[in-house]
This record gives sequence, structure tokens and C-alpha cells, in this order.
Amino acid sequence: MNTLWVIASSEKVSNTCQRWIEAEPLGETAIASINDIPTAGIGPDSQDLIILDASLGTYPTDPRLEPLLQADVPILVTAAPDEEAIALELLRQGAQDYIIDLSEQSYDGLVYKARQLTAAQSNDGADHQPSMPAPVNASAQPLQSAVVDVAAIAADSLAPLQTGLEADQIRLIHGQLGAPGEVIVAAEAGGSGFSFSQLARYFDGQLHVTEDIPESAESPDGSLLVAPIYHEDVFWGAWVVEQLPRSRSWQPEEVALVQFATRHISQALHGKALERRVQREQAHQADAIAALADTTEMYASILGNISDAVFITDSAGQFTFIGPNVAIIFGHDQADVVAMGSIDKLLGDDLFELSELQARQELTNLECRVNDQSGRSHDLLVNVKQVDIGQGSVLYTCRDVSDRKQAETQLHHSEDDYRYLVDNIPAGIVIHNGHTEILACNPRASELLELTPEQMQGKSTLAPVWSFLHEDGTPLLPEEFPVNRVVATGQPLKNWVIGVSRPISQTQIWVLVNAYPTFKGDRTLDRIIVAFVDITVQKQAQFALADSERRYASLAQAAPVGIFRTDPEGNCIYVNDRWSEIAGMSLEQARGFGWAGSLHPDDREAITAEWYDAAQNNRPFSLEYRFLNQAQETTWVYGQAVAETDFDGQVTGYIGTITDITERHLAEDQLKASEERYRLLFNIANDLILIHPLGSAEQPRQHFTNVNAMACELLGYSHEELLQLTPLDLIPAGEMDEVREELDILSTHGELLFEKTLITKDGRQIPVELHAHVFESEGQSMVLSITRDISERRAIQAELETRERLFRTLFEQSAVAMGMVSPAGEFINVNQQLCNLLGYSQEELIGKHPALLRHPDYRDAEQPNIQQLLAGESSTYGGDELFLKKDGSPIWLNSCISLIRDQAGQPDYFLGVLQDVSDRIQAHSDLQTSEALFRETFEQAAVG
Repeated sequence: MNTLWVIASSEKVSNTCQRWIEAEPLGETAIASINDIPTAGIGPDSQDLIILDASLGTYPTDPRLEPLLQADVPILVTAAPDEEAIALELLRQGAQDYIIDLSEQSYDGLVYKARQLTAAQSNDGADHQPSMPAPVNASAQPLQSAVVDVAAIAADSLAPLQTGLEADQIRLIHGQLGAPGEVIVAAEAGGSGFSFSQLARYFDGQLHVTEDIPESAESPDGSLLVAPIYHEDVFWGAWVVEQLPRSRSWQPEEVALVQFATRHISQALHGKALERRVQREQAHQADAIAALADTTEMYASILGNISDAVFITDSAGQFTFIGPNVAIIFGHDQADVVAMGSIDKLLGDDLFELSELQARQELTNLECRVNDQSGRSHDLLVNVKQVDIGQGSVLYTCRDVSDRKQAETQLHHSEDDYRYLVDNIPAGIVIHNGHTEILACNPRASELLELTPEQMQGKSTLAPVWSFLHEDGTPLLPEEFPVNRVVATGQPLKNWVIGVSRPISQTQIWVLVNAYPTFKGDRTLDRIIVAFVDITVQKQAQFALADSERRYASLAQAAPVGIFRTDPEGNCIYVNDRWSEIAGMSLEQARGFGWAGSLHPDDREAITAEWYDAAQNNRPFSLEYRFLNQAQETTWVYGQAVAETDFDGQVTGYIGTITDITERHLAEDQLKASEERYRLLFNIANDLILIHPLGSAEQPRQHFTNVNAMACELLGYSHEELLQLTPLDLIPAGEMDEVREELDILSTHGELLFEKTLITKDGRQIPVELHAHVFESEGQSMVLSITRDISERRAIQAELETRERLFRTLFEQSAVAMGMVSPAGEFINVNQQLCNLLGYSQEELIGKHPALLRHPDYRDAEQPNIQQLLAGESSTYGGDELFLKKDGSPIWLNSCISLIRDQAGQPDYFLGVLQDVSDRIQAHSDLQTSEALFRETFEQAAVG
């Protein structure tokens, strides 16, 4: 069996070749088609012929061609007119033949050449030369069927030619000029005659009569009569009549006889071509019918599986076709729809204007709403198109978009809620693009940054107008800006505290910043969303607490007295260094009841009994007693203590002082801090967001409709549990009376800022600040509550008040004289002990310069010490100085002066601690006078 390989660039070319060969089989021929050049070539035993498409591959340089062209297999190249150069190059490299313009017109050429090459292959590759069999053997030639039929007709024509012509050789040759040619029938008297390639030298495609051809090495001596045969304007072959050698001239009746034979062959070819065309048309018709059946089945399947309802109506709107899926949308079967009569009964008569459809031919995305058979509403998207099915036919496709409509409505509501939330949330929101330029911001961001949205649009965090600060007050570098950090790392930035210098008001605020990046599908940075909350109030409270602690520590460091603290039971938990110095005992030794070990044995029992009685009965302690240190040195002290209370008035311990009254010297060491105080680092927590209907005084219980995750986390409920509760379920009974008034304010003004207490799931009560807004949603008044936990703020306020009370208590009730002096040199506060020493009232001393109270001899000596304090060269200075009371009398005071600085390190005020040492000065003076008198007396006695 012959095998024909078709290597084609497309399935269409493969099918064309296959169909033609099957129509005119080359004997028992198996056909195999592939659409690419095999990389390993094709074995020589696997095929008898290869039809190679010149459109395939990168001819003629494709490396896969070499093993194919070198195989011992004939190759027929098919090429388009513009690929003839490729075909010729392939012939040069090893292909056997080619045909141009593979189309219906070249059908015979393809079949003929294929047959010619397979015949040559069957002869073991020998040159395929024309043979001259007798006419009776013409049908025995292994020819293609069309040629066989022509051979039979030619054989019939050959007999009268032999009778009417005086010729040595008569042949019907089929082929092209310059090629060997294919002998269809032949009759010879002798000699081999002219080859077809030799004939081409003389033959010009027309009837040719050659009277005398000189004999040469290439052709015999003789004369020719050549009658060309054309089929469909394409040269097919020729009758060739020869005299070898020439014996006479060709007669007109001989020429006419040959021309008659030529017409006989042409008519036979034409009849056979018509037969083949009919067969091809029948095949095409069968293919078309099959394709139509497939298309019909496909569209029936599509109509049966799509969810769209499809209708076709005539020009009057009457149904001519109803899709099978009409019940999916309308709830009617096809019979119900037919009974309606027209499309207007189904979709309404206001869907479109007929004139508009006639003008535009097609209308798309028309929207309408219909009710199905059960009364349920459906939103439809309708496309209408005029079609050429019948006069005025119109195609309708209806798609149910109810779910999409509902989703769009819900999305619009969600977007409205989101916009309202973003516009009213107390946090500033700024959206940057991937290049840090600002795209949008909410009103709170505009308010905090003091820039309008238009002014912010397009600005970058690198713009000079932005100035950010670390918590220690140092400026942020540009690469440290929040947005730039996110751009650099691609990671979120969470809970970062920074200061913002606002250029408009020249003020500074503190914010807690969170920044989150979003990315595009290719993972490149798309947006940076920055949220920041104003924590200036908390920061100021933190700074105030730090100032209070600093003042407390400064007071402890500057005070010339010993300070101790106890727990509520009176057990010692802290003593300062001055106390240890006076008592001769360390803190570790003094802890608990250990402090009593340093009391003088004669005072120990009475002092401890008085102390614990005062502690248990919450009353002040005030006594003079003695300490006895390890060196057996006795120190007299004046001890006093007061209770410390928390915000609720409960006693948390006692704080007291001991003053060395042995020599009444003020301590030079400053009072050290009693303990580390809590430093509140205000990290703004995410606010609780609660949404519920407004309600009324008559119906205050309205269930939450939505809550955020922070509300669930802080209150301890799941999202579902909170949605089963109302705001009243979270409010303590003691605050219920305020609800009616709060509802009235909300109803009247639309918003309310107030404080409340919320009860968690585990029963804890959390103080919060609520900022409630009323808004409308789907015709109902709703309340959006932005709720912030203020437990820390209240704790800070309570702690600050405690510190302030403690400082005032120590300052006002101290046994020593104290005064606070501004950097300008004027009293800003004095305690009563200082007034008692100098004889002035507080009003008289406030605003007075301390230097005016000194004796003139001591006024100028203070200034260098003040300058050293201001320059930071010393922390305190002091000594004995002579002051003048209000009545002009002198008084010796020992002073200890300290400079108290603010958080920025700038001078805040001077703290002076003064103690009356007149007795000591007088005793020292009397001692000197006595010693002088003694020396004088002794010297006189020695002289005498």
C-alpha cells in the first residue's frame, strides 16, 4: 500500500490535499497529515510521497529540512505565488517537483504530479521516461483515473489518425514543456522520436508544423506536427505527429484531422472536469449540511443551557420563537407566553421606541422590571436586535440581573456608610499613591494638618511644608517619614507616635500613626493608606505627669529633710538618703519594721506605738524623737507623716519627713524620688464603633446593627452576641437616668459628645468617651457611636491630682521655710514657715525680689552662684546668710537653693529651703567671745 504524507502549515491545506487524493486515489493509498516538520525526519520506508507546504517553517534554512530532503522519498512542494523562490530553492536542495497556487484550478496538476512521482518511486528511483506502448495497452498504464479515462478516448482517436496520416510516430503526451512528459497513447512505425523536452525547443504553445528539422546530436532528422491541448486555459499536453526522416509535406486534411483529435481530447477533459466539480459540490453540500446540523445542535444546546430568555417576534411584536428557558425568569412555560400574544404583554410597551430600533438596528442594555407568575419582581437587562430571519423580525435576549441589582444597591449603601464613617471618624485618613503623592483625605485629616483637600492634593511627604518629630523632640529625617518607611519596606507601620508641626497656626500636635500598603496585581505598590489619631491631650497629660514627677523628685533631692514612705499598715517601704544619713540605717535595713531598730532605746517603745496607732486610725503623725546610729551618735529629729490617698479617697500609704533638729542644718542633698511612677505611654487604641437605630424615649432599646472588631475585643463579646444586645445592655444601672436626656439631645442636635461607662461581658466597667452622630440609612435614623476607652486618661488625671496634692502638702506643711523664685528673680510662691521667719504675709512676699530681704552685705554675693546654676555648672548652692525681717531685725538663715528645669531643660524656677540658724550663730559668737576673754585672762595671769 502506498503512503502519502502531507506536511502542511494548516489543517485546511491538509484537508484539501487529502480530499483531492481520495477523490482520485493513487491505487491503494493511505494518507497521513501532520502540521509541523518532524524533528527527526521520516524514515524512508514509511511513505511513498511527501507533499510539503512551503508556508511551513523558516525555509530554506530550517535545520529540520535537511534530513527530510536527504531521505530517499520524493517530495512535491506546494507554494503560493509569492513563495515560488522558496519552492525553487527546495528543488535545488533535493525536492523533486513543485506546484504553484494550490487551489481548485490546480487540482489536476496536484493529482498528476503526485501520481507521476509515486510512479517514479515505484520504479526504484529510475528516471521516469515516456514509454510507447501499443494503443490496446493504454489502459494498463498505472495512471491516475482522470488520465486513464482520457487514454481510453485517445485510443479511440488514435485509430483514425493512424489511418488518415502518413506518419512514422503518433503520440498523445501529457505534461509541461521542458519536462519528460507522460505518454498517454502512442503508435510508432519505428524510432524513438522527439522527447517532450526536445519539442519545447520548437513548440511555442500553439499549433506547430515543422517541415524540416535538421538532424543533430540532440534531435533526429524529421518533421513535426504538434497540436496543443488546453484544459480550462491551462496547457495540458499535445498530439505529436512525426516523420522520421521527413518524406513529404503535411497536408491540410492531416492538420484538420489532428485538430479534430485535439478537440476530442479537450471535450473529454472538460466533461471529466465537470463530473469532478459536481462530485466536489456534492461533497461540499454534504459538509455544509453536516456543519448546519452541528451548528443547529450547538445553538440548541446553548439555548438549553443559558439562563437568558430568548424571543423572536415579527414586525407586529407577535412571537415567532420562544426559547426553552423562559420559565427560569418569568415562571411561564412556552405555551403561557404564546397565549400572551405579543412581547409587550411580557415586557411592557415602554421598553423602547420602534423608530429608534429601526434607526440603530440594535439596542443594548435596556433595563426593565417585570413580575413573574408568582408575583416576584425581576430586574432584567434586555438586548434587542433586528435580524434577517423574516420580514421585520426582532431578536430579544433577556437576562435576570436582580441579584446584581440587589448587590449594587447593597454596595451603594455600604459605600455610603463607609464614606460617612470615614468623614466622621475622629482619625485622620490620607491616601497616597505609590510615589507618596496625596490622592485624597478625609475632613479630620484636613482639620488636623490645617490644609484643605485642594492644598493637600498631589503633595508629597518630601515637601518642605511637612515637619515631623520624634517623641524626644528631634526632627525626623525624610526617609523616616511614615509613608517613606512603608514605601521602602513594603510593610505596614503600626502605632507610631510622632509630632507634627503645623505651618499655618505654628502649633504642634501629637498623633498616633498607622500606615498600610496596598499592591497591584503584579505586586507593585499601588496605594498607602495612612490613619492618624490626635493624642495631643494624652501627650500633654503625660508631659504634665512627667513635670509633676520631676518636681516631686527635685523636691526630694533639694529638701534638707529625711523622707520615708510606708504601706497602709505603716510598714516602711522607702526612705531617702537623707533619712538614712540621719537615722544611720539603709533602706534595706529600714524596710518593714526594721526602721525602729535605729530609734534610741529610750524612745523606741513610745514612738512605735504612736506610729502604728496613727497608721491604723488614719490620723497624722507628728513627734520629736531620737535616732541612735552605729557610732552611738544621737540625732534629734522632728518627724511627721500624712496619709496618701487614691482618686477614690482610699489610703494607699503614708509619707513622712524627719528633720534633723540637732543643729537645725538643712540637708544639702536633694530629696530623691520616692519610687518610679507609672509613665503613661499613650498608645491610642483603635476606637470602638457601634451602629444602631436612634430609638426614642418610649422605645430606647434598639439592637446593634453593626459593630467593629475592636468593640468585640474590648467588650469580650463575639460579633453575633453584640448584635443581640442594645446600648442599654452595656450601661450600668446608675447611668440609666441620663439616657432620656441624651436621646433628646441626639434627636435635636444630631450629635453628642459625652462620657459613659460600659460593662464588659465579664462584668468589668470601662469608662469611655462617646462621640455619637445621627445619620439616615434607608429612611431610618441611625446612630454611629465612635467610642474611646478613657480609663488611662482618668488614671493619669487621678495620678496628676495626687502628685499635685502631695507637692502642695509637702510645700505648705513643711517644718522648714520654702520659697519658689522665677528665673526673673521674683517670688512666685512661699510657704507659711517662710512668712513666719521673716514676718511678711504671703501677699507681701509674692513678686518681691529675694535679694531685697538680705542684709546689704550679702546681696551681691548671691549673683555668681545664680549664674553657675543657670549655666549648669552646679545643681545647688547654699550657706549661712544674714536676712532682715519686716521689722528690720536681723536673722541668720541657712539657705539651700536649687534650679528646677522644665521638660525641655529650660529654667523653670528656683526652689529655696531656708532654716533659722540664729541660735547656732549666736552660740558660736558667744563661744568665740568666751574663748577670747579666757585667753586674755590667762595671758594677764601669766604676766602677773
